[in-house]
Amino acid sequence: MVELLAADMPATCLVGTFSVWKVAADVPYEEVLTHLGEPLLEAKNLVVGNALHVLVQLLRGNTEDYTPAYITIGSGGDLDQVFRLDQGARVPASIADTYIRRPEARIPIVVTEDGDKPNVWHYVAVARPHEALTPVINELGVETRNGTLISHYISEEDSTGRATRYVKTSLEYLIIKWRYELTLALNITGSDLAPVSGGVYLPFTLANGVTIMTVLVEPRPGASTTRALYFQLSNGTAGTVDIQNNSTLLFTLSDGTPTNIEVTTP
Repeated sequence: MVELLAADMPATCLVGTFSVWKVAADVPYEEVLTHLGEPLLEAKNLVVGNALHVLVQLLRGNTEDYTPAYITIGSGGDLDQVFRLDQGARVPASIADTYIRRPEARIPIVVTEDGDKPNVWHYVAVARPHEALTPVINELGVETRNGTLISHYISEEDSTGRATRYVKTSLEYLIIKWRYELTLALNITGSDLAPVSGGVYLPFTLANGVTIMTVLVEPRPGASTTRALYFQLSNGTAGTVDIQNNSTLLFTLSDGTPTNIEVTTP
């Protein structure tokens, strides 16, 4: 049960997923999108913080700079984001990322398709056989005309702990379809909590100390502890927050840092 005490203006949530195909080089370019078959890779990605700036600029009419224009492939899956030095292991994407770490090719978006719902659409980019040739692809992203990063993906780690590598040769096309879904959530404004009885509650509080909403934490079948709260990350990944015996919640930030918050009773 989630008790929202007051709401005013809507806020946005942008979720991205993508699929990658390889098609033989002897297929005519005009027919490539009809020969996709089973995808080589399907994955969720992290929509980065700059996406908010891009949406604002597009709503203000600045399409010259901020229209999504490229799906960029890179080889920086094992590099740190700041100095771009090889860390010897996979370095996950972070919401603070602002660029592809080691770009190999920027593939122009050639098709924008409607999705299965009014708030869903796809960007499609096609690298021809002679384009984007590289022995290492372990990083993908969507960029605007002026190079602003919207989404960032680092491939999953392989058996050695490094980001899995994919190859692009002259024997194939590389087709990438990026799916976006834009949804609305409620911005919650401060208000006094309604009286409650029983149960354990998780209050959400603003920096000024005003509690804006409270979530009742109930027993959940299959949870690792007796009480848990289901949630969903901004990239679409589902998770569970479990209450420990010392009344704390353990969870992980988007950059992988473990942390915790305390639970209070009414």
